[in-house]
Amino acid sequence: MKAKVGLVTVTYNSEEDIEEFLESCASQTHQNFKLYIIDNNSCDETIYKIKKTNEKYKLPMSIRQISTNMGISYGNNVGIKQAIADDCEWVILINNDTAFESSLISSLVNSDNQVNIPLITYYDEPDRIWFYKGFFNKLKGFTGAHYMKNKLLKDIHSNEIEYTDYSPTCCMAIHKNIFREIGLMDEDFFVYFDDTDFTYRLFRNNVKIKIHKKTLLKHKVGSSTGGIMSNFTIEATSKNRVIFIRKHFSIIYLIFYL
Repeated sequence: MKAKVGLVTVTYNSEEDIEEFLESCASQTHQNFKLYIIDNNSCDETIYKIKKTNEKYKLPMSIRQISTNMGISYGNNVGIKQAIADDCEWVILINNDTAFESSLISSLVNSDNQVNIPLITYYDEPDRIWFYKGFFNKLKGFTGAHYMKNKLLKDIHSNEIEYTDYSPTCCMAIHKNIFREIGLMDEDFFVYFDDTDFTYRLFRNNVKIKIHKKTLLKHKVGSSTGGIMSNFTIEATSKNRVIFIRKHFSIIYLIFYL
């Protein structure tokens, strides 16, 4: 029997993106999954659109509405805990400002590796790479950096199996045992650097992140937070970079990076 999978997505004023996301979920060839939607107090029609759209697709889902926006890490943890309690073998953390092909779930969970990611392109430029492979940039406070960002898919020539140290968690399949080994998402990170912290803990524990280069996901980068140059994004990343360095490194490192 195919492994049971929990898709965990956190919504916040996601009415513009949610219908296409649900359509992608409904197209999956791997049908043994449940969608866990954690809503961070949306004030638009996100919940209405989810329920209305699902009248068509009839996806197995759980909707948890939180009365106060507690951030992405908190929302993900709510979904992760529920998925594991429901005996899901795999958890896929996934943004809902994405669209993806029907083989996504099957590709990521039918693997000999315990943490797997797709190749991520820009939604508006599906031939252009947003994330393929990454590393922790020591000169920028161990910020997660993207290798080959903005290059074209055709620029990837290697067919060999590859792994990455850093990865965003906008789409990441994680075996349930990993959470027991390194813990859940750190809720000190309201938004941004939550993925840097999680993947750095994977890195410290020698857990490899496998790149499934033939599995593609299109991402509307920054759509839920106003874009990468919005005041909110700049403030949140700056604050969380300090939290990250304080957590993992000495005060000497913090002074140096500041």
